[in-house]
Amino acid sequence: MSDIYPLTIIKSRYQGVYSGTKYIAFNDYPRNITDAMSDDVTTATFFSNYPKEKMGKGNSPREAYRALEDKKSTD
Repeated sequence: MSDIYPLTIIKSRYQGVYSGTKYIAFNDYPRNITDAMSDDVTTATFFSNYPKEKMGKGNSPREAYRALEDKKSTD
């Protein structure tokens, strides 16, 4: 495993409707991803605009982290 910093892992709200998954690992600080846990419109907009290379998705926190790690290893 490589070190990814900053790292924030959250459980998706709205059963993953906007994120497309159960857990998301972000290469970002918590203060920068609060819109991912907001109301419907704000959350939908957040996931539409957030850089895909800065987030990993999975069915568990570990799976989300590994997906993010895979993206970072190709940078």
